[in-house]
Amino acid sequence: MYLNTYFTPTENWTFRFTPEIYRANGTATADRTGAISAFGSNLDGDLNVRMKYAYVQYKGLLDDVPWLKGGNTTFGAQPNPFLPWEEDLYQFRYVNLVPWNYISLSSSQIGLQFDGPVRPTGSELTYADYGFGVYDNGSFRTPEQSNTKQIMLKGTIYPLGSAFKYQGLGLTGFYNYGYGNVAPDVGSIPSVNKASAHFTRMAALLHYAAEEWNVAGEFDYGQNAFTANNLFSASGPIDNFGTASGTAATGPGNVAGNTCTAAAPCYQYANSFGPQTALYQAFLNNGRARELGWDAFGHYHIPGTKLTAFGMFQWFLPNDHVQKDPLDFQRFVAGISYQYNEYLRFALDSQNLLFYHSQFGVPISYASKFNYVGGSTFNGRKLPKTGTIPNTVPLDTHAIFLNIEFAY
Repeated sequence: MYLNTYFTPTENWTFRFTPEIYRANGTATADRTGAISAFGSNLDGDLNVRMKYAYVQYKGLLDDVPWLKGGNTTFGAQPNPFLPWEEDLYQFRYVNLVPWNYISLSSSQIGLQFDGPVRPTGSELTYADYGFGVYDNGSFRTPEQSNTKQIMLKGTIYPLGSAFKYQGLGLTGFYNYGYGNVAPDVGSIPSVNKASAHFTRMAALLHYAAEEWNVAGEFDYGQNAFTANNLFSASGPIDNFGTASGTAATGPGNVAGNTCTAAAPCYQYANSFGPQTALYQAFLNNGRARELGWDAFGHYHIPGTKLTAFGMFQWFLPNDHVQKDPLDFQRFVAGISYQYNEYLRFALDSQNLLFYHSQFGVPISYASKFNYVGGSTFNGRKLPKTGTIPNTVPLDTHAIFLNIEFAY
């Protein structure tokens, strides 16, 4: 839940403060920061308040340039130039996230940003709009740990001109480049510096909007922009959060190429998600992953009613350098919205996440070509170093939601 507060002392100055109320939930484990330090967790399910947006914006910097009149200069914790723009185009942010937001990119960054329309020769039509800035590597829910910054650029061209926001045919491009948000003493260690590898996010959209409907197609490209923490950002196997699952093998004898004892237990394949979780981390967190995605979304207002049909489809390859990636997924959302009045609307929708490959195993000899190290210790147990990791394709998710938006 958000509570927006705006203050406009003059026509050109705006101050915004938006706190977010959320419920803390998670495992009460120490949060490691740097190579040898950490701080404890106090998660206990309470409602918490955190800052989503807090910025100052000035509107008059480019008013002396007729083509660029109406541009904004913004400093602070603010919406980045791409995601809020795309959410407004889609119009159903209260139902589901747009593609890059769903995958990894936060909608709020701290930095300095410039954005605005381009109206050549004093035209009332907008023929382009832009947004670019420099930001830190944190977000509203994660502190910055690194000593580097990231850049974002977004531009839209309306070849025929646009009489109102998004109207007509548009072509949009987005580019984001930065480095992993890890402490400098971790990023400088050769054995673990994959966490500080560069990341790239790109998007290209072709879209058309009318008063009653719109449609958009999108292509996404990324490098190191989808990690295991993104994959399990809401829930996942406990192995991803520092606790081993299943019954440990303690000997006597060997298991999957390891000598197992009570002092040096091993992961077993049965009733365990440890090898699979280590495989996902190897495929995604190796510093040379490449992501590809294709998306489509839109809505249609049914004439003479308060009903609007909407939908989104996303096809995403978390690392197309993998010969056959069990994490390849398709996501689709379809629903109907009812606009009760200008402040209140409802949506009934189906949301689905499909890991569409048939179930298969991954040979450890192949996993070792990435970042999987057989025989190494993971959550206090040795990972298998011979054989094949079975059942690597996660289960699908199907859900029906009733969403409510109250915006006043």
